[in-house]
Order: sequence, then C-alpha cells, then structure tokens
Amino acid sequence: INQENNISVSNEEIISEAKLRAAKMPGQEQMVLQYYQNNPEAMQDLRGFLMEEKMLDLVIEKAKPGIKTLSVKDLQKELNNS
Repeated sequence: INQENNISVSNEEIISEAKLRAAKMPGQEQMVLQYYQNNPEAMQDLRGFLMEEKMLDLVIEKAKPGIKTLSVKDLQKELNNS
C-alpha cells in the first residue's frame, strides 16, 4: 500500500512526532528527546506509527461510505457469496 500510493515518512516528521511526545511530559522534554535520539528502535517505532497514520488517512480518504438497499432475497445472495 505504501509503495503503490507513494506513502513515506520523512526524518523531519519523525523528529516532529518525538517533539510532540516530549511536550506531553512537562519537565522531562529533554530526557524524552534524548531517549529517541539514543534509541534507534524507538525512532523506528515512531516511523511505523506515522506510517500507520498515513495509511489510515488514505483508507478514510478513499472510502466511499453509502447505504445500499437490498431485498431479503438479495441480502441472502450477498451473504451466500461471502
């Protein structure tokens, strides 16, 4: 999905997310930022989180919600085909 839709996460986005998370911990901002800087796995987790967010945004954007009216007979056919 990522490759097909050119979804990627830049280093700037990862740093921005780390800063947002640090801001949620008043008085410990520097410690949180150092944690991310010194822990490649934590940075990779942020990348994964941001990638998931972008993929969900894409799915929501492309979703075509609607209501489909079916007769009981047509509903049974739909259920049998699933």
